[in-house]
Amino acid sequence: MVPHRRCSAWRSLSPLWRVSVAGRTLDFSWQTADASAGRIELASAYGSLVQTDTATLDLRGAGQSGDAGALRLSAVNGTVPLGGSIQSAASSGARGAQFDIDAGRLTDLGAVAHAIAAGHGDNAAQSFQVRVRQGDVQLSSADAIHAHRIGIAADGGNAATVPLDGAVRIEGQLDARGASAGRIEVYALQSIALGATARLDAAADAAGQDGGSVLLSAR
Repeated sequence: MVPHRRCSAWRSLSPLWRVSVAGRTLDFSWQTADASAGRIELASAYGSLVQTDTATLDLRGAGQSGDAGALRLSAVNGTVPLGGSIQSAASSGARGAQFDIDAGRLTDLGAVAHAIAAGHGDNAAQSFQVRVRQGDVQLSSADAIHAHRIGIAADGGNAATVPLDGAVRIEGQLDARGASAGRIEVYALQSIALGATARLDAAADAAGQDGGSVLLSAR
């Protein structure tokens, strides 16, 4: 596996930056081997973590069996606008990428989901986990999250001053389908609302597999 790259002080990815932990196919003369991608961790302790429109994060797997990598973004006192490219494609015979986002606020979950989906090709992500510490979380009817494991949490960190802080509203799709059963978990300090256009699907496509699981939890 390609080594991971970690930074704890960045607040913005420069327009000229390309951070790559992509896998590679290694040639040993008598045979080749597909190496899986590594892990990228980016954190901003005091503000937002901004990806500009020409910055690239590369988590692609290699060849037919190299798994895609993992991306962790942490901005517990800010947000994580993703404006550039996140390349995370993997072959159908390999595992998709893993995404873990921890943000102080995230007003547009759909924009994050779109940025990630644009780069993973036909093979959906292995996991998509997002934690929002303050404010509500909403996924509009035009947006979808595709991953084998999906987790969404709204902590409601401002509940002491904003009585209804920490609600989740889903109008779009949470799609965790796959050959084997998927899992969807949604947690909220306040309410969880599913709109008329919402669809939560964790079914197994392959014959003989158990069904998936969906957990909705609100205090």
